Amino acid sequence: AENDKFMGNVLISTNGKNLTIYPNPVKSILYFSEELSEISLLDMNGRKILEKSEKAGKIAVENLPKGNYLLTGKDKNGKEYSEKLIKE
Repeated sequence: AENDKFMGNVLISTNGKNLTIYPNPVKSILYFSEELSEISLLDMNGRKILEKSEKAGKIAVENLPKGNYLLTGKDKNGKEYSEKLIKE
């Protein structure tokens, strides 16, 4: 859509809701501002570290090594989100 802006490699939609993930940096459980499905967690090399197909409002990351990750998922309308997170 015309209202969408590219910032880095993440598409930020200016019309409609944006996803919030918290806490970030995260130690154990990462929460989402809305339920997502088809959740993937990628490392900075693009390797899939974690995958969850069922709907969820949170994901457990306590067993991951410290570092930066990219969370991707879809909301109930099929809108795709991707958010960077820091595991500490």
